[in-house]
Formats: sequence, C-alpha cells, structure tokens
Amino acid sequence: MGENNFKDSRMKDIEERIKKNIIRDYGNIQSKEELEKHIVQHQEHKANLFEDYIAKYFPKDFFKDKTVLEIGCGFGGNIIHLRKHYTRNAYGIDLDKDAIDIAKDIAIQENIDKDAFLHCAAEEITSKIDTKFDVIISLQVLEHVQDVKKSIEEMLVLLKEGGYIFIHVPNYDSKFETHYRLKMPSNKKEDFIEILKAQGIDTAFAESLNFVNKSYFDDILNSLKGEYKLSYILPYDTEFYRKNFNLKQKNVILRYFPFAGKLLRYLIYKVKAPASLVVIIKK
Repeated sequence: MGENNFKDSRMKDIEERIKKNIIRDYGNIQSKEELEKHIVQHQEHKANLFEDYIAKYFPKDFFKDKTVLEIGCGFGGNIIHLRKHYTRNAYGIDLDKDAIDIAKDIAIQENIDKDAFLHCAAEEITSKIDTKFDVIISLQVLEHVQDVKKSIEEMLVLLKEGGYIFIHVPNYDSKFETHYRLKMPSNKKEDFIEILKAQGIDTAFAESLNFVNKSYFDDILNSLKGEYKLSYILPYDTEFYRKNFNLKQKNVILRYFPFAGKLLRYLIYKVKAPASLVVIIKK
C-alpha cells in the first residue's frame, strides 16, 4: 500500500471513530439532520472554534509564541490550529479518553506532537500539569463539568500573572437549549427536563448539564476575590461588548462613561439575553 493510500485509510478510520463518538454523546438528543451536520463538521476537521470564538476578541498574532492550554479540547481542532499558525506551545486536555486518542492520531497525521493532548478532568489539571500558561481557553465545555468553580480555580493556579482565561458557554438565560436545539419555558433545569419527558426525549444528557448564566458566573467570580485581577462577562458577538486584548471598550463613549456602558449592557441583556456568554478573566 502506498504512503498516500495508507494516510487515506488512516483518516477514514479516524472519521469513523469520530462518528461513533458523536453518536454516543448526541445520538439520543439531536435530530438525524442535526447529528449528520455535527458529524461532518468534525470529520472535516472544521470544528476548531478558535477563529470564530477567540481571535475576534484579541489582536492579530496575540497568541504568537504564547503558552496555551485548552480545557475540553475534544478531537483537538483548536490545538492543532494553534500549533500550525500561532505557537508550538499549545496543549489540550479532555475527560473523554476516546476523544483524546482521536486527537493524538489526528496530530500524528498533521505532523504535530501527540503529547500535546492529555486525558484529564478539568477539576484535576493541577495534579497532571505544573506548567504555567499565558492563556487558558475553554469553549462550550464548562456547562458539562462536574464542578465549574473548582475548574476555574484549577485554571487560575496554572495561569501566569498577566495571563487570560477565556471561557465560552451557552447562556441559559436565553431560554434556548443549544444541545437539544429546543426552546425552554425558563432557565431552570427542572422545567426543561419536564418538557423533555413530555415529548418522550431522553433526559440523561440534560440532567448532567450545568445551566450556566450571567448570575451563575457572577457568583463564582465574586467568591474568588484575590485570585484574579479583572473579569468580564460578555454577551457573545455583540459590538457593545467587544474588547481588545487589554480589555478596553472599543466604543469610545462607553470606554469613558463606564456607568453608561454598564447600564446599556444591563438593558440589552434584559431585553434579549444572548445565546452564549464569554467570560474573560485576567490574573
């Protein structure tokens, strides 16, 4: 078998494993059409969320040569992207060992060090890693962990002074559940589970979720006083909340009149809570 044929065969095997992994996790909660889109997105390795969710909040080349850790790296799309375009010092952890094994195999195909990926829970990273990082990212993951506060505490231990934690999560104030793709009557988990039961939909996945929202993170950040210097909770992809790398408002008026900005953010959030939240913590 020629080298190209071997690589093609290897990638087909990886794609099949990705499909099985996604069906295992989402097969009972997504429609056939949504599930197929989900599978194809990952199989084509387009599931790195870096450019969509992170790059817009930081200037070009901000990540160049920085040490980066991703919490919940899945099949490794973000880390492989970072290593190819920004830094050799990007690493990912995930609780799903099958996903980590797949990420390692994709890394080999991409000529990237497979040791960039580690099987580990978000609440236990300091027991496995002692390196300090310039940036720690977590995208669509903290709604799944056992203990959100503990996970953030672990990140802070590994964050360098002046470093950033960047978290992206669904916002359960929005009354829309992104995993099931269903509207919710309230932001309470128990109400949503009753809706699922009434429709005969599996509830195990929903029962494992943290219904995170702005107040949820406000409470956690307030309990971490002294552990960090600055923090921001921002509606996703809304110009009023866009920040550059030193976390100044891009809108000049809001920058110099912070109370007006705070009031405006509050009103916009109340009128239409965004589907996602971005939490930025600077140490």
